[in-house]
Amino acid sequence: MHPLFGRRFFVVSTSTPRSGTGHVVVIYKEHMRLRIETEATQLVVQKHCLGTKLTLESVTELVTLATECEVLCPSNQAPSGVVLPQNSKKQSSKKSKASSVR
Repeated sequence: MHPLFGRRFFVVSTSTPRSGTGHVVVIYKEHMRLRIETEATQLVVQKHCLGTKLTLESVTELVTLATECEVLCPSNQAPSGVVLPQNSKKQSSKKSKASSVR
């Protein structure tokens, strides 16, 4: 994603030429101005906006397919790596030796 994506700026000016791409001049970090193509902003209505709709039927079909295919998510997975002992038999001392530093 572009570092400026999702940010908001104060608009100084806009241009809408008859041919070619328009641009917007915005204030960036108080003392800088950026010239951004209008097509890269939300100031222009998107001509081709493809949307998707998930219907209850399609989601149900997807869940059914996923549950039938245990290969995707096996329920009996073997542990990976080396199995370490849970507890050691040797207990550490609770008392520490007196310090000799004065």
